[in-house]
Amino acid sequence: MLDAALQCAAEIGAKPPVAIWGTKQALHYARDHSVDDALKQMGWLQGAIWSTAHVGEAIASIKQKRAGEFPGLAPLRSFRQL
Repeated sequence: MLDAALQCAAEIGAKPPVAIWGTKQALHYARDHSVDDALKQMGWLQGAIWSTAHVGEAIASIKQKRAGEFPGLAPLRSFRQL
């Protein structure tokens, strides 16, 4: 079981960080909201995720059959800091 869990973690860790972040956000939101609201929120997240350099790198790395090299995500800031 530990080997399977580590393999799963390695596969998740190899994905674009922004996609992992978006998935976590969608899961947390869906837990406390209606299906309709959760689907709308997932659409907004996907729109934001698909417009990043991470997606371009993910596609390039798949085409070139290599591991992705994803830049780090910017730290989250509160709206007051913006």
